Amino acid sequence: MQSEDYSSELNTIKILIVEDDDAYALLLDRMLKREKHDRYIIERVNDLQSAAGCIARSDIDIILLDLYLPDGNGIDMLDAIRASVFNNIPVVVLTSLDDDNIGIEVLKKGAQDYLVKSYVNDELLVRSIRHAIERNVLLTRLRRNTRALEESEKRLRRITEHNIDAIVVVNHNGIVSFANPAAGDMFERKSEDFIGKEFDFPVKPGAEIEVEIARKLGQIIIAEMRSAKIEWHGQDANLVSLRDITERRQVEKLKEEVISIVSHELRSPLTAIINSLSLVADGEAGEIPEQAQKLIKIAYRSSERMLRLTNDMLDVSKIESGHMEFDLQPYDLTPLIEQSIEANRAYAEQFAVEFAFDDNLSGVKVNVDSDKLIQVMTNLLTNAAKFSPSEEKVKVSVSHHGELIRIAVKDKGPGIPEEFRSRIFEKFTQAQLPGSRRKAGSGLGLNIAKMIVERMNGTINFETKINEGTTFFFDLPEYHETN
Repeated sequence: MQSEDYSSELNTIKILIVEDDDAYALLLDRMLKREKHDRYIIERVNDLQSAAGCIARSDIDIILLDLYLPDGNGIDMLDAIRASVFNNIPVVVLTSLDDDNIGIEVLKKGAQDYLVKSYVNDELLVRSIRHAIERNVLLTRLRRNTRALEESEKRLRRITEHNIDAIVVVNHNGIVSFANPAAGDMFERKSEDFIGKEFDFPVKPGAEIEVEIARKLGQIIIAEMRSAKIEWHGQDANLVSLRDITERRQVEKLKEEVISIVSHELRSPLTAIINSLSLVADGEAGEIPEQAQKLIKIAYRSSERMLRLTNDMLDVSKIESGHMEFDLQPYDLTPLIEQSIEANRAYAEQFAVEFAFDDNLSGVKVNVDSDKLIQVMTNLLTNAAKFSPSEEKVKVSVSHHGELIRIAVKDKGPGIPEEFRSRIFEKFTQAQLPGSRRKAGSGLGLNIAKMIVERMNGTINFETKINEGTTFFFDLPEYHETN
């Protein structure tokens, strides 16, 4: 970079995009090329090994790093960068998961920011790049001698005064030492009114939380608050970046409401259509010509698929918004597994597949919502049946795994391609092997199963080998009676 003053002539910023999704990499490229205030030189690679080579031979200003890549996890690269001579390169992590725990982890590993892919737009991307570069410069210079510290503080003031995010410096006693104009706008007070007074919220270095800021006329805005330790005039302090995410939360709420309304409005007519088609297919409306019977079966299967998609979308919306209720009670596990198998046996028979239950722990109890556990089993069983060769068996087993109970569903299908493994539990993800027939489904089943299992205090994962099969399993705490 030639200059840190973004209000002067154009800056030339060299960006390395580490992203294996061609379409998303192209989207990032287009977003950056629309920026008017900076000039970007963009280089893109699609795996960690290529990224390492690029970093070693190029003068990179900033890295946009996908968290899940074909040859490893982006967190590994963060560790490698911080342990190398290139540890001054700022990194912004891109992830498909809106998960606070992931955000906290990558920030602890040294990333300057992390962005959820589905929320990224031109303004947010450019702002994050600027913020990452500026913050990286700040945190590097603040560790130098007293004179360098003073110069860095002046630079910080110059940068933060034009930053659209609210920036506040809070000392170890929680008293504000500095606030930029954006902070004044957010809190509806003059910047100088902050100085020497206790900050509105407790500050925990490294944490990222959402806070509600009360404004005039009863308005409430939601801000994302992050903090990092710095030195300010030779004293320990915390640099706080508050970002207004009120609009984003409103959009999320609107999305949830739309999905809920559409799902509810679709389910009733779809159920009526399915029931009517079933009656017609059974001859209740009289004899049906053979060609018409074929069309009715196609319509029936398509309607069923649409109803499953509608139900899945509604489930996702309920779980993510916290509106899905879980009634956790101690249950004998074996009857629940047997009930799941029986409910899905007819589905498996469509593919000439059988379920085989190896019950090694009869009488074991788990603390679960019985309906939700059956829903998880249904997703795993139907997936296994769809991808199993004809005349094969899908094996279901229950076993101890340390202090946990492991429920496993094993098939002899084609296995999960390596490029899908890191995102198999994401929404709308469907693995497809070249040359294989397309398997109908919403791409939401495994995502729903993961969210349900986690809300029952469990974990879910899989093991797979190409051309040998896949085992999905989830672990739950064993329930013990207390005297």
